[in-house]
Amino acid sequence: MSPAEAAAARRRDAAALDRGAADGVCGVPMTLDRLADAPEDAHSAIVTGLQGEPGTRERLAELGFTPGTGVTVVSRAPNGGPLRVRVRGGFLALRRDEAAQVRVHPAGDAARAAAGCAA
Repeated sequence: MSPAEAAAARRRDAAALDRGAADGVCGVPMTLDRLADAPEDAHSAIVTGLQGEPGTRERLAELGFTPGTGVTVVSRAPNGGPLRVRVRGGFLALRRDEAAQVRVHPAGDAARAAAGCAA
């Protein structure tokens, strides 16, 4: 598969998920920037979709944020600075506004508890 075909497939997958994916915790949508503010043991999630402008969605997909991909927030810079994120075995720095465009479903019970969900 050529790089252009791979990019087109990622965009197609992201668009399909954007049309009907349920994400978040307890029915509340969650984005990567909100996940970073969760308790320490709740920083892992699965990407469920991308939102925002088409160019932003394409860039995030090219960086590896595609539906079904595991992602972990490793650290946060102070005062609303960028997030250090592990995705597909590599580390990336994302601005908070970029992280807000990545919809996720938190992994594990810690994320449910952090959101105040009933067990």
